[in-house]
Amino acid sequence: MKKQILLTLMFALVGFSYGQESQYPHQVLSKPSNQAALITQHLKDLFGEHYNTYGSNDEAVAFYTDFYDRCEFLTANEIPAIVPNISTLMVKSKYNPEVIFHDNISVFNIEIFNVFKYNLNFNSSQNLYYRIYNTNTVLKINKKIN
Repeated sequence: MKKQILLTLMFALVGFSYGQESQYPHQVLSKPSNQAALITQHLKDLFGEHYNTYGSNDEAVAFYTDFYDRCEFLTANEIPAIVPNISTLMVKSKYNPEVIFHDNISVFNIEIFNVFKYNLNFNSSQNLYYRIYNTNTVLKINKKIN
């Protein structure tokens, strides 16, 4: 029974990603011009005092930059109930729990929102969608193309 419910939910999410996005009028928010500095700051927030160990090397910066480039922020007046809320995901608070926690925001600010702190599938073969708390913004993670 659980397996059947899980499969139904999975197909419903895939259905949104391939068919319903265009049915819901939305706007893609522009990313800030200071994107590199923003990524650096978000990684510093994520890793705290461990930033130099885990977040500042070329490989880590390239990985997180590639991931951020695949992210889109969509605003819409109507968000389908099938889109999961980002609050259902775990946050990566291991290194900096004073800063990394669920914000439960009601107004979205692209420069403050730290997408790296969520336990997301960085290598999904399909597009993923998450409503950002109580806002009218949806995080769309474009699938990883190898």
